[in-house]
Amino acid sequence: MLVKFETRKRGYILQLEHDLLGDLVLTRYWYGLQNNRHGSCMQVFLNEEDAHRQFEKVVRMRLRNGYEISE
Repeated sequence: MLVKFETRKRGYILQLEHDLLGDLVLTRYWYGLQNNRHGSCMQVFLNEEDAHRQFEKVVRMRLRNGYEISE
């Protein structure tokens, strides 16, 4: 799963995928659209339910903070 968010000044990518060991990894990338600031964070889940719950939580949080889903 991959979701991209943007505001006028910032971008955010949220990705949920399996790694080579079969665990679910939630990766977050953030970046400035008008500057060169960026970063990332990876979170490993052994339980699929927990991973999907966290994914949905981050999606709700981004939308609440003014981000819009982009292509």
